[in-house]
Amino acid sequence: MKFIISLFLFLFPQFLAAQQYTFQKQWDKRFGGTDWESLNSLVKTFGGGYLTGGTSPSGISGDKTESCWGGTGDYWIVKVDENGNKQWDKRYGGFGNDGLISLAQTPDSGFILGGNSSSNIGGDKTQNGRGGFDFWIVKTDKNGNKEWDRRYGGTLDDWFGIVQVTRDSGYILCGSSNSSISGDKTQDDWDVSHFTGDVWIVKTDLNGNIQWDKRYGGIYEDGIGAIIQTKDGGYLLGCVSSSDSSGDKTQNQWGGGGLLGNKN
Repeated sequence: MKFIISLFLFLFPQFLAAQQYTFQKQWDKRFGGTDWESLNSLVKTFGGGYLTGGTSPSGISGDKTESCWGGTGDYWIVKVDENGNKQWDKRYGGFGNDGLISLAQTPDSGFILGGNSSSNIGGDKTQNGRGGFDFWIVKTDKNGNKEWDRRYGGTLDDWFGIVQVTRDSGYILCGSSNSSISGDKTQDDWDVSHFTGDVWIVKTDLNGNIQWDKRYGGIYEDGIGAIIQTKDGGYLLGCVSSSDSSGDKTQNQWGGGGLLGNKN
C-alpha cells in the first residue's frame, strides 16, 4: 500500500438550472518505499503545501530517505508543496513497533505527531515504555527536525487517537486505555478486569509536560472518535461506546456500539 494524495477542486458552474457542483481531479501523487506504507493523517501547512503522516517499515528506497529503526514500522511524514511535489521526508521511531495516527501544525510552524509505541529507549525515542503500547508524541520544527519526544501510558495498553493544539499552545492527547492507576495514568479503568478500555485524555503544556489526565467510560469498551475545544475553555468529546449506564455514562446503549458525548 502506498501513500496516495489526490486534490479535488470544487467547480461552481454558473447559471446551471440544476445547480449541481462537479469535482475535477487536478493531480495525484504516490509516496512510498519498497515495503508497505499506511497513511493516517493529512494537514494543510502554513504558507501552502501539505504534510502527510503514517507508518512505514521500508528501508531507504523509493521516496524514503531514512531506514526503519526496527519492529513493524516507524512514524513517517512527507512534506509536499501545493502541487504535491515532495520537499522532504522524515522517519521517527524506536526498536519496537511505532505507528503514527494523528498530526497537527503548531503555532511556531513546526509539527506535533502522535501515535502508538511499544519501543523502549533507542532510535529517536528517549523514554522507556510503561508497558504494552503507550501514547508517543514527537515535536519537530518546520523542516521536520525532531525537537523533543514524550511517552505517556500505564502498565497495560494505551491506544492513541488524536492530537490537537490547544488555545494555550499546549496539546490535548486522546485515545483509549485499559491500564489501571499506574505510570502516567491517575484514574483506574472502569472495567475491573482491565479487559476493555475507557477513553483517556492527557493535557500537556507546550513542552509536553503533563498538566492533567482524565478517564471517561463505562464498564465495557469505550473509545475516542473526535474532540473539540469549547468557547469556555473546556472540551467536547465524541466517543464510541458499548457500555450501558455505568461509570461516567448515564444512558444505556440501544444495542451494539453507541455514541457517547462527554463535556469536560
